[in-house]
Amino acid sequence: NPRKYVATISDNTTTTYTDNLADAGLGAAMPNIDATAGSFYINGALAFYPGETTSYNFFAGLNAGLNSGGLATFNTGVGVSALKNNTSASGNTAFGASALTTTTTGSTNDAFGFRTLYSNSTGGNNTGLGSQALYRNLGHDNVGVGMNSEFGNNSGNYNTVVGSNAFRDGDSSHSDNVAMGYLVGLVTTTGSRNILIGSNVAATMTTGSDNI
Repeated sequence: NPRKYVATISDNTTTTYTDNLADAGLGAAMPNIDATAGSFYINGALAFYPGETTSYNFFAGLNAGLNSGGLATFNTGVGVSALKNNTSASGNTAFGASALTTTTTGSTNDAFGFRTLYSNSTGGNNTGLGSQALYRNLGHDNVGVGMNSEFGNNSGNYNTVVGSNAFRDGDSSHSDNVAMGYLVGLVTTTGSRNILIGSNVAATMTTGSDNI
């Protein structure tokens, strides 16, 4: 770990120190980073970014928010690689390793859990709660609660799915569904406007629509 001595705080009252030393002055062995922006790196990898008063982003965790550009605002990412590829999206909240990792421009998403909303790149207004909930999601206005819930949803929109492994396996574009229960709609792909409640209900349905 290369380190560079930059200054001494020589009294007992100063509680803060502003690093205003240009990165070029740190020497070739130091990582090529902007040390004046308040970022903290471990072995050259971003580990903590407390934000500043123009973008209002907060990131904590190895590579969390790593690629956030100047247009990305009001985002919170906590966990390894959370919101790693966010470039210009705003208003996202990601808690968990690899949550919202692929998001680039999708805004106002909430992801809580390991790899929740992992593949969501441009989709917005989605809420995922649970490990790998809405993992493949590219759509918008979807809710997935439970481990692997809505895992396979691709471009489907306006779905509300609650239950472990509900709507899990369909690599799909289903929309406007309400489902609650374990394995509900397990392989549903293009089925839409369904209301499915109960364990294993419609677990083998692939394309059915307008079912209650």
